[in-house]
Amino acid sequence: MPEAIALFQRALGIRTHSLGDQNVETLNSAFRLGWTLYIADETEEGQAIMTRALSALADALGNDHPDVLRLRTLSTGTMEMEPAAINESIDVRQPDGPITPSPSGG
Repeated sequence: MPEAIALFQRALGIRTHSLGDQNVETLNSAFRLGWTLYIADETEEGQAIMTRALSALADALGNDHPDVLRLRTLSTGTMEMEPAAINESIDVRQPDGPITPSPSGG
């Protein structure tokens, strides 16, 4: 998991530098980093990053945007689950786009 965290931090840095810190792609990268930290048992830091990213995405896209709704549902469910259970139910290896539950559940 440390390698994944390092890669998400690098991706976030690149997107922040090239696109700006309020760009939707940058904010998606921030959410992914927070998600990865959360499931790596760095729950406090992960939750804080996901919350900030989700708030900024809602500001950029609107509260009713499908991506905002999906990530809000995902993050709410995340805060109610243990990180080990999340690892079993979510595919975090998706290369692009918002993180979504895997159809097979694992």
